Amino acid sequence: MRNRAYTLIELIVAVLIVAVLAAVLLPVFGQAKLAAQASVCMSNFKQATFSATLYMSDYDDRFALSRYRTSSSATSADDRTWVQLVLPYSREFRLFRCPSDYTQRPDSKAVFDADLVPGDTYTRYYTASKHTNIGYNYLYLSPLIRLQGTISPLSRSSLEINDPSAMLVFGDSVHDVTSDGRPQGGGNYLIVPPCRYALVEGFRRDTFRLENVPSSAFFIDAIKWDEVEPGAPVRAPQLSGGLWPWHHQKLTAIFADGHASRIGVEQAAEGCKIRTDWGGHVYDLSKYVWDLD
Repeated sequence: MRNRAYTLIELIVAVLIVAVLAAVLLPVFGQAKLAAQASVCMSNFKQATFSATLYMSDYDDRFALSRYRTSSSATSADDRTWVQLVLPYSREFRLFRCPSDYTQRPDSKAVFDADLVPGDTYTRYYTASKHTNIGYNYLYLSPLIRLQGTISPLSRSSLEINDPSAMLVFGDSVHDVTSDGRPQGGGNYLIVPPCRYALVEGFRRDTFRLENVPSSAFFIDAIKWDEVEPGAPVRAPQLSGGLWPWHHQKLTAIFADGHASRIGVEQAAEGCKIRTDWGGHVYDLSKYVWDLD
């Protein structure tokens, strides 16, 4: 009996079928992976938020300090970030990271180092904590004020928030953005609001509730908002207060009542006319998601 071999045409047809199936299925697998990463990110944010809530229960319902010091010489020996303060309540540093963030960043875990000394662990955690993906709305909840050479950290109480379901506490963040608009350096532990003052019946009101503190006195350790021309849309995601939409142009947002949502960067700027150094005003407090009111 003769052995029948495949013809060249049959092999080509088989290869084409495999190629077509790969072309169809690979995007599906890619989308499934992105969806899984977004789901894990949401879960991480919720667990980290729960840890922050446990912290508050031990400190008279006050939000964690954003950090202790603001000088460039601050180190792990004399400074702590809010991530480090909340970390003992979660014991999982990974909860403060989003798997959708593909950039390189400082790691809290040590690799082999022949010169390793006991203090290095604290330094690694301190540095890595500033590159976490959960950005903190600190200028409303825990601003750092520099007046007459002294640092005055302030911690707000949850009782000061009028509508917890409408106030942003945490959001997906980015540490830096390249000149061509790509994220780098991981996330950022702080995010900054696009506006400070609101116009209410013709009068200017400080939504920070710190009327006598000039804007120049606030410590800023995050990317500021780009100025937007009147009538122009917010162009996400470049330079948007440190926020970054890691999930199909959406970012994970956690509000003061604990609920999580996916919003666009443009939604985080609603109700506000963005100008350099908070020169614009909040014109619709019902849409503005940053303030205590």
